Amino acid sequence: MQDLSYWALIYGAAIVQVVLAGLVYLIPFWAASSRGHPRKMSILALNLLLGWTMVGWAAALIWALTRPSPRELPEDEQILRFAGLRDQGLITEAEFLAKKQQILGSPA
Repeated sequence: MQDLSYWALIYGAAIVQVVLAGLVYLIPFWAASSRGHPRKMSILALNLLLGWTMVGWAAALIWALTRPSPRELPEDEQILRFAGLRDQGLITEAEFLAKKQQILGSPA
């Protein structure tokens, strides 16, 4: 009976270690998701395919923690960002409309 409990403890500990390792392995994807990163699925792909190399994991984590450039943001988020600047009085209505047309690719 003692042998059975010993092996159950060993297997239980192994399962806990595998689960914890899996959770740590996916930290870059979780960071990207929680930050609303527009490239979170690409980060997940890098994490899954090259994360085991540790260099790939570090690269995915760094990418997840970087702030995306305005061009990487979806069009609606870019427009909302400039609308906020307009509402704060930092840009004029004309500047906002010109930027909105530029983002949407409309002729000026």
